[in-house]
Amino acid sequence: MPSLDATPKSPSANAYLTAVEATAYFNSQRLYSALWTAASSLDKDRVIQWATLLLDVCMDWEGSIRTLEQALRWPRSGVLDADDRNVDYDLIPIPIKNATAELALSLLARDRTAEPTLLGQGFVRAKVGPIEVDLNRNVTPSMVDLIPDHILTMLSEYGQLKASATHGSMAIPLERR
Repeated sequence: MPSLDATPKSPSANAYLTAVEATAYFNSQRLYSALWTAASSLDKDRVIQWATLLLDVCMDWEGSIRTLEQALRWPRSGVLDADDRNVDYDLIPIPIKNATAELALSLLARDRTAEPTLLGQGFVRAKVGPIEVDLNRNVTPSMVDLIPDHILTMLSEYGQLKASATHGSMAIPLERR
């Protein structure tokens, strides 16, 4: 596994923050992060890289990449923050770092890529009373299932899920017999 590189604009960058930065975030701003504290250094580095990759694949970021040589999609130019100030185009914004840490913690908690998709997809069988549901475990989750809502909210001023990442809801008609 390549070592963690959180250098903005680096052609070898593979992370939006370091494990030290994530730990500082969890220690100062976040309750219920014992799972992070208990993780090994190797696992922390791996899950930060994974969270960064998922964000870059799933998100449609505002603005444009800063340099053609940079490996990651941040830093970016042409981005305004919530107060209409230009975001420093040579750095990774703190909310992006914090959201990456949050996603890393979520990925440590469970393998979200192994989960079946949300209701409306992946059903093999359903019964209403008493309720029973059988899910097809071979159905892979969509991108919207990978990034929890609170993280999407943290990122909302910097981008949104790619259109290909979202899916509509599916109504399942129920019949009374």
